[in-house]
Amino acid sequence: MSEDAELLSQFARTGDSFAFQAFVQRHVSFVHGAAVRQLNGDAHLARDVAQAVFIDAARHAARLAGHPTVVGWLFTSTRFAAAKVVRAEQRRRLRERAAQPMTPENNALTDQNWEQTRPVLDRALAALPRRDREVLLLRYFEQRAYRDIGAHFALAENTARMCVERALERLRAGLAKHGITSTAAALAAGLSLEAATVPPPLLSATLATGAIAAAAGPGAWLTFMTLTKTQMIIAAAAATAGATILIGQAHTAAALDADLRVAQVQAVALPALRDESVALRRAAVEAQTLTARAGAIPGLRGQAQALEVQLADATRRRDEAEAASKAAAVIDAGGVDTLPKLTVASPPAYPVALREAGQDGRVVLQLVVDAEGHVRDPKVVQSSDAAFEPAALDAVSHWQFTPGLKFGRPVNTRLQVPVVFKLGNDRGAGSR
Repeated sequence: MSEDAELLSQFARTGDSFAFQAFVQRHVSFVHGAAVRQLNGDAHLARDVAQAVFIDAARHAARLAGHPTVVGWLFTSTRFAAAKVVRAEQRRRLRERAAQPMTPENNALTDQNWEQTRPVLDRALAALPRRDREVLLLRYFEQRAYRDIGAHFALAENTARMCVERALERLRAGLAKHGITSTAAALAAGLSLEAATVPPPLLSATLATGAIAAAAGPGAWLTFMTLTKTQMIIAAAAATAGATILIGQAHTAAALDADLRVAQVQAVALPALRDESVALRRAAVEAQTLTARAGAIPGLRGQAQALEVQLADATRRRDEAEAASKAAAVIDAGGVDTLPKLTVASPPAYPVALREAGQDGRVVLQLVVDAEGHVRDPKVVQSSDAAFEPAALDAVSHWQFTPGLKFGRPVNTRLQVPVVFKLGNDRGAGSR
């Protein structure tokens, strides 16, 4: 949240007059300077326009806090307030100035004719696209650096610089439509000088007090105006009385003058103190937030460790379920698309007694070739002599197959395999 938004939000939530006065102090030069330009240098009407602008800001502080660019809102509000207060006078002066002959030689923005440019400057600014207008207001009237402008619009510093240059060129073209020609450099210099306009002393405090009173309601505004007029009447009466009893009241006047000077010094220092107070409050809130986050770290670590344990357990159970599923699903040889093929077959060991007796034999085994081609659960289905069975089972347990396929995927396949023992060929053969 920007500093302007924070000040306005605090005023809208709590009615903190210090926060609103700090906001006025930040922008009074800009608003007063814009009003002076639009009113052709009439400082009295400019003060009234500035008062109206800040009254409107106080009344709509909550909404204004969410505005993307406060300076753009202030610029537009100042234009509307000036047009409403002195519309007839402004039109008359603009017609008179428009009737004056202008040539390229006297249209350049120099010290001699900048006064002729002021009445149409804000009209040309208002005619620009919103982003062009706001980058010029931030750069030349708020005296912001390119880095700050880029941060505001989420741009790189060099990109912000190019945006300002393009907007300045468009403003120059807009002024040309009013008969005023200039170079971009001269226009930038004129804008920088215009932004240096200094408002009357203590104007920000007066405007802030009036705006807060007006925002509080008609009764409060009437009380403020009544007090102001009463103070003026009392001051006039005091001046008259002082003229008649000057000698008797000289020491009182001196004391009052000293008190006034002290009050003026305090008023000048007050905005800086308020800004410092706002910054300290913001730092305290940030510190509390960081402390709360730091306190939550151990609990978050514990949660993360518990989640890791749960994830490992779930992964283990999933692997076991997949293995069980593979082991449980066995398809008979007639139900597969492609039968297993024997790739590695170690010959069975011929029983010594049967070899010496010259006896041949045959053992039929039932086994499962799993999805990885390994032999599981071999069982004797038939044999010519039980003495051949152990050698047949031992040999088959080391055989390797390519797995059977069902719909292109390896599956567990149940087979019957014969193991033949024949003298003269000690090598046992396995086939389906």
